[in-house]
Amino acid sequence: AIGRYILASDALSAGDVTTAREELRHADDIFASLPPDPSFQIYEVYCRIILDGLDVRDGRADRALVDLKRILPVVKANENVETGLRFYGTQADAYLAENDPSHAEEASLQAVGIAERSLRSLKSGAERVAWTQRMAGAYRSLVRSELKGRKDSTAALAVWEWHRSGPVRAQQNEGNGSL
Repeated sequence: AIGRYILASDALSAGDVTTAREELRHADDIFASLPPDPSFQIYEVYCRIILDGLDVRDGRADRALVDLKRILPVVKANENVETGLRFYGTQADAYLAENDPSHAEEASLQAVGIAERSLRSLKSGAERVAWTQRMAGAYRSLVRSELKGRKDSTAALAVWEWHRSGPVRAQQNEGNGSL
């Protein structure tokens, strides 16, 4: 199952959505046939989240939202940063696709909350730069929600500026002079 998951991730990175979807479905089937195991649960949920994202992309946001609601308790219980970011980003995209910007904003704020909490753990300049790249999707999602829902470009710009200031804020909190 994990091998299929890795193949799917590689296929997505290469832009091969068809192969990725096929491998994720195989992985999902294998995970579903296994006895419950917390060590595999995060992979299973992550597969589901990626499949839900592909559903959103294919115009089936309603279907994705049903599945995301089903797996939310596992995501919350796990507290994995990557899984949380992917989950709430996918949920926000699904709500935007369903023309529900207020729920998209709520999901985006959850993702941004995860990003902000992770900011506290950064120690080096390299970690801060990587954080900016890794967390950009959460803030972009909130920007899209602000623009689509409130139609407030000033608030959207403020969100993006807040994201871009993350490394500086982390450095200030660290009391360390180097970026």
